[in-house]
Amino acid sequence: MPALSSSSRSFVIPVLDYSPASCYSILTLLADLKDIDGDVIVIFNSEKVADELKDHPRISQYAVMKRNVGVARAWNIGLDMAVTPVVFIVNSDVHLQAETVTALEDGLMTLDRAACVGPQGSFVDFSLTRDYCYFDKGSFSEPLAVDAVSGFLFALKREHVTDKQIRFEDAFTPCYFEEWDLGLQIRKAGLKSYIIPVTAYDHHWSGTISALREIEYYSNADSAGTILKRNRGYFLAKWRYTAEIERLPSLLESGFRGYGTGFARTLLLAGKISDADEVLARLERDFPRDGEILTLRGFAAFHLHRIRESAVYYRSVAKFAPEFDAESYTLSLRHEMEVAA
Repeated sequence: MPALSSSSRSFVIPVLDYSPASCYSILTLLADLKDIDGDVIVIFNSEKVADELKDHPRISQYAVMKRNVGVARAWNIGLDMAVTPVVFIVNSDVHLQAETVTALEDGLMTLDRAACVGPQGSFVDFSLTRDYCYFDKGSFSEPLAVDAVSGFLFALKREHVTDKQIRFEDAFTPCYFEEWDLGLQIRKAGLKSYIIPVTAYDHHWSGTISALREIEYYSNADSAGTILKRNRGYFLAKWRYTAEIERLPSLLESGFRGYGTGFARTLLLAGKISDADEVLARLERDFPRDGEILTLRGFAAFHLHRIRESAVYYRSVAKFAPEFDAESYTLSLRHEMEVAA
């Protein structure tokens, strides 16, 4: 059977309107893609916009929805239409350059167990549905495994959609919580989500939603706040049940603690004690009885000549995390600092 496409990548783009609250739109994105190789698959959530744009020369394939079916369903339709190994999901109000596409694709193909990559993402407190730490454009310098990649621009391996049965959750129609749900699906499958340090793109949040009083989908119309509240409840119920029924107690644990302690240790070894102390103060707020974090706080306080405070932290380890060997940990860290000096 002949190949269905000569390209290695596809761009799936749901389109509802011309992004009235943004300086970018599907028109500017199609102009960007003129110089970037790949199949362009547009899912029109508006018949009116489809009638105006479906014959655009840069659009390889399209599907027209009689009514707005929402983001997740549009993504799934686009994935089903794609035949390339790599699929980019792109908001219609993104400004995109070739350098970013190449860098994301390289990361997807080379990073350990990568299933999803994008330019922005976060560590998530799934129990409270909030970000512990969000990495914006230009705020990090190397690829980083995160809990979730932001949904305005990301790339997937199509094989994982079929082999690992990763799909966007239709229940989140029309919008919100799709990316966190995807991140947990990826983790459950034993794969990883990464953010890649690229800057050759631009995006203004809520290019469509901020211009709407209500979001129409199927025969419904709800405010963004109503949809957000409903989907939050569904997200929590789905993943708490999944973690319990499949006996995966660590599924909802964020990678933030591991990232934060590793970052703090790096700062300590570089002699940046005050910077490490600031990072550890933030970590302590989120993980107040964690033995390693309390030990690191005591270690940093000692090196900042806050001796009494240091002693309090070490006593707290014995009280709240007696199983943690603070003494051996401290001796090992002190030795590493001496070697690094």
